[in-house]
Amino acid sequence: MRVISSLIFYLLLLIQFSLAGEIPHIYHIPPKTLIQNNPAEITCVIAPGDSQLKWVKIFLRDDSSELYKEFNMQYRDGIWFLPLIPEMVSGNYLDYFIIAEFEDFTALAFPPERPAEKPIRVQIVSF
Repeated sequence: MRVISSLIFYLLLLIQFSLAGEIPHIYHIPPKTLIQNNPAEITCVIAPGDSQLKWVKIFLRDDSSELYKEFNMQYRDGIWFLPLIPEMVSGNYLDYFIIAEFEDFTALAFPPERPAEKPIRVQIVSF
């Protein structure tokens, strides 16, 4: 009986430590294509782990610009999103990356490595 209670205690301790040290993460599936001059939406889910989320921003540019435009993402039902109006979906492609900042001033990006230099690129198609 003592062995079982010790085993249960160590299992509970292990579960507590595994839950206590959660690492923040951005979950995002880039769209395969966007349809030219049609509204769309870019979405992601932020798992903040043990951190307190401060804001989520997305940086966009199309093939007519070398500079990114910064937008605050909106939050609805556990999902962060940016509605794309038709004027934003023009040209041949859309480059973007997502940044989440936390209260302790740490930040997380998608894609995680050099997001401004290696952004997500989505082809814009016309019908």
